Amino acid sequence: MNAFILQFKRGTTLCLIVIALNCFALLPIPKAFGVVPAPDGGYSAENTSEGDAVSGAEAPINTINGFQNILVPPVQAPESLLTLDNGTIRVGVDTSYGGAITWLSQHGSQTNLINDYDHGRQVQQSYYSGPANFHPPGTIQNPDWSPFPWNPVQAGDSYSNSSQVLAYSNADGVIYVKTKPKQWALQNYAADCIMEQWTRLEGPAVRVHCKLTNGRSDHTQYPPYGQELPAAYGVGTLCRIFTYSGTAPFTGGTLTQINHPLPSGGFLATENWGAFVNSSNFGVGVHHPDAIDIGAGYFNAGSACTGGPSDNNTAYIAPVHVEVLDYNIVYEYDFNLIVGTLTGIRNWVYAHHSDHRPDYSFGTSRGHWYANYGDAGPPSGFLREHLNGPDPSLLSAHTAFAASACPKIYFAARYVMSSPPADPSAQFFWETNNSGDFSETRSKTVTVIPDGRWRIYSFNVGANAAWSGLISQLRFDPIQSGGPGDYVDIAGISYRNDFSTLLPATDLNDDGKPDYVLYNPSTLQTEAFYLNNNLLIGSGPGPTLPTGWTLAAP
Repeated sequence: MNAFILQFKRGTTLCLIVIALNCFALLPIPKAFGVVPAPDGGYSAENTSEGDAVSGAEAPINTINGFQNILVPPVQAPESLLTLDNGTIRVGVDTSYGGAITWLSQHGSQTNLINDYDHGRQVQQSYYSGPANFHPPGTIQNPDWSPFPWNPVQAGDSYSNSSQVLAYSNADGVIYVKTKPKQWALQNYAADCIMEQWTRLEGPAVRVHCKLTNGRSDHTQYPPYGQELPAAYGVGTLCRIFTYSGTAPFTGGTLTQINHPLPSGGFLATENWGAFVNSSNFGVGVHHPDAIDIGAGYFNAGSACTGGPSDNNTAYIAPVHVEVLDYNIVYEYDFNLIVGTLTGIRNWVYAHHSDHRPDYSFGTSRGHWYANYGDAGPPSGFLREHLNGPDPSLLSAHTAFAASACPKIYFAARYVMSSPPADPSAQFFWETNNSGDFSETRSKTVTVIPDGRWRIYSFNVGANAAWSGLISQLRFDPIQSGGPGDYVDIAGISYRNDFSTLLPATDLNDDGKPDYVLYNPSTLQTEAFYLNNNLLIGSGPGPTLPTGWTLAAP
């Protein structure tokens, strides 16, 4: 077990929430959506990559989660609150708090459900990476938050300095903010990243898309950390916290009440949501469509189940993924806030829940997997995992899908190794029913060919009787052992054999390079010629064409 630390911000006192996740003991640690405005580059002098200011031209974003075109104006003087109201709920995004959500209520109500006690509360983006104690020369670190890792926070820092909003708009039903965040533990120190956020309303739900663009001068690939996605703080009257943590998600099973004080631990929310509610079971649901792990708890500063936005009592929920945040990563995710009763919140989630069957494409994202020996950085077409020693492994986030829905697991990979491995096999492990461990009995192996060519392999997991019940986590060991400089490129891991686009249509020997076919019009015999660019490396007879057929280019 490894512990990944999330912060609970309570005034100036250091409190840590340790999220214990099933991870490798050997660790030292959105699918991404394309949206515009385009991310900044290096952010020198806090400029955008295009110039000194964001243009006022209309900037389109895609329609993921229903977002339409919005207008992004030049930098303006912050307003106290940007609001949306759809007749069901009202949300407020505060540009004087870095664009964090500071208001959430029913339509027409003056009862705010969000805690705003200090700059570490609200509903906001908060990310973590190394070093374990981020304290650059010349900076002032809060002694109550020391040592503390790299932690940009959307609203501001522990000294009550607000993050800088670089641009914002409130048009066409969408609030957009672009923020230069502060480092939480340091005094008035701007983080070397940019946060963006798009917020809209849909019935009783606030639908939010978040984007982090790193531009760190420190290029070290630090171990993975637990990320708050988002950090959500409710008022003190919402003192009852519920989730579903059973092994039959989306079947209406009994909810689990979390009766833990803050700082607290981690829980498995197999329906991807938690809610803080009052004694009448009314409150706010926090839903992340991909996250099973959540941090949750209640802080009682004196009189439980009391307190408003400016009071210290608070309820906390943070969906969690353990992620490597590279110096240049663009990381995106979605979350939803649902206002209503427990029943209404759960019904909304059921109507919007994700398909958890394993279908991971590593074209632009790690898909919440991480490697014990690290990798070559953010994927670009594939994930390059280092195979630098014994038992190299990839670990997935927690998941929740029925084993019966996926009798086979496929992966597409090419291996580059300095010498033939003693045991050229890959192994696939699974955890069932949130048991918390992996074992040889719950695994399948397949022989791999480490020749540098793209190949598609499959694990016949359904042939193992232990592939049953709820599959709750996955582990992939691409080879039994490797050496310095060895690596594997992985295009994806999926229950679907859908990797045909990896290989050229004319690739006849699965080496990722086009080949050539000729045929004899008299005998209709075909012959395949295997090429390495323009070099002939082999040949072989192909099928004889049926009478009346000819050979045509694809």
